Amino acid sequence: MPKWKNISASEFGEWVDSYDNANIKETSNLESNLDKVLNSSDIIITSTLKRTIDTTQLFKSSIYESNSLFDEAQLPFPNWKFLKFTPSVWLVILRLLWFFGYSKKAESLKQARQRAKTAAEHLNKLSHEYNTVTLIGHGIMNKLIKKQLLLLKWQESKKMCNENLGYGEFSL
Repeated sequence: MPKWKNISASEFGEWVDSYDNANIKETSNLESNLDKVLNSSDIIITSTLKRTIDTTQLFKSSIYESNSLFDEAQLPFPNWKFLKFTPSVWLVILRLLWFFGYSKKAESLKQARQRAKTAAEHLNKLSHEYNTVTLIGHGIMNKLIKKQLLLLKWQESKKMCNENLGYGEFSL
């Protein structure tokens, strides 16, 4: 399926599955700071989604744990066939609808927040066992986890970057 083709909302679920299962392209301009972060980590935690696991392999790092707590917050998947937009437009529309309470065939924002709280508590526990814990996760879930870490009195020492391969740093 072409990446930017106009698709219906009902086709968007297939597009997301394709995206989640696509291979990560290795580029020569990998962010060297991320490489340093991964190499200096005591443990690396990932979501269970292929792209986070592939990222660790891209940087030749070893995963300590892959856990669905860190999977991206799900998008609703309506069965609308009458509107067609590019996947990037659907991402925005469906995420906004999700924030306003629409969660057809997906976890709700309330459920995602609870999962983020559990994820933050898990990271907090691991931080008492290891000096550096690195999470390779996903945009919205990372933001929800960040909020929970801050409630647990963590400090953000490097502001989170939302770009692919971007990162933030937190300390307790």
